[in-house]
Amino acid sequence: MDRVSEFGYLRPTKRLLVDLAMSKAMLPRALDAANRLFLSLEDHGHRVVIAPYGRYHHRPELVLEGEARRQAGYGQPWHPARPTVVYIGSTAIGLTLYEASEPVEVQHVRGKCVPVAQITEAVRRKLPRQATSPPQPVD
Repeated sequence: MDRVSEFGYLRPTKRLLVDLAMSKAMLPRALDAANRLFLSLEDHGHRVVIAPYGRYHHRPELVLEGEARRQAGYGQPWHPARPTVVYIGSTAIGLTLYEASEPVEVQHVRGKCVPVAQITEAVRRKLPRQATSPPQPVD
């Protein structure tokens, strides 16, 4: 079963998968796009594979939510055990498909992060009031 991070991206329980970072809603389109990309690369004579075991391939951290995620102390998003690579000749080039994201104000509703713009007035009335502190003077 796939888990979903609090930011809405899939966190599969398996780690030997193609390198995709996206929401559950975007997954079918992403798989179709990845399939078309991989087939096109292979049609041009390039091998697309999950990197072989025992070979070191560095995969930089994929920062999905910008610096706010890092500052809030959240860990790295899901990543595969080994990267997806295309071999151009003998050179391996990593491939990661990801869904772009942007900062959105959210509120926790029944254990899920929901964009504030999507919360109806009826639901808003049932939510506990958020404790707010007055602005602090700057020295």
